[in-house]
Amino acid sequence: MNPLLSAVSWLGAYLVVVTAPLFVLLLGPVPPPGGFWWDFAMALGFAALAMMGVQFILTARFRRATMPFGIDIIYYFHRFLAIFALAIAILHYLIIRIDNPAALGAANPLDAPAHMSAGRVAIVLFVLLVASSLARRGFGIDYDLWRWTHALVAAIAFALALWHVIGTGYYVGTDWKRALWTGYGLFWIALIGHVRVVRPWRMLRNPYRVAEVRRERGDAYTLALEPEGHEGIRFQPGQFVWLTLGASPFAL
Repeated sequence: MNPLLSAVSWLGAYLVVVTAPLFVLLLGPVPPPGGFWWDFAMALGFAALAMMGVQFILTARFRRATMPFGIDIIYYFHRFLAIFALAIAILHYLIIRIDNPAALGAANPLDAPAHMSAGRVAIVLFVLLVASSLARRGFGIDYDLWRWTHALVAAIAFALALWHVIGTGYYVGTDWKRALWTGYGLFWIALIGHVRVVRPWRMLRNPYRVAEVRRERGDAYTLALEPEGHEGIRFQPGQFVWLTLGASPFAL
């Protein structure tokens, strides 16, 4: 497929994945209108949740999805969308806080409904995720520690946000809509298991041996690698790989 057409197709698929669940919410019985700002806040909340779900696939490094863009652009896209989705989620909360504070209930988690507290905790966790990602190098946070913590906290935050949506029941008041959004959320969380467990396990079964180390000019070296017990990978000029030397593929 033409690279430009492939890129446009993947961008279109992204828009469908993000927006399709929002339009599905309009099917069947819906709650009476709550006014422009109320409905706008609800739309922002669902949009933020959908965008945060898609974040999991952006870091999964699926070959066909990354090929038209390059992994570096995908990661920049992932970072930009994370900030944008967080801003939408915070705006969702602020509009309700200003327009209809009674709907938020008590701020004390001991008095507030559990699903409302779950939504508040989810926003705090998303803030920590974005802040720690932007400031990781400045604070000298170990990459492996950050990587695993980032994935775990992201899964917990997304699950709490999903609990908040289903518990609130606005626009998901029917069984099939709740099942749809629950399955939608579980699918994204399952991607973390694929990326952090299944893929490293496959890599563990396909090791390479360092056959030669050649010193080049300056501080550069060339590593010649040979696959052991498998055919290796398809490689094209301009590609790059992450290497794990003398350690498990479960760590970078």
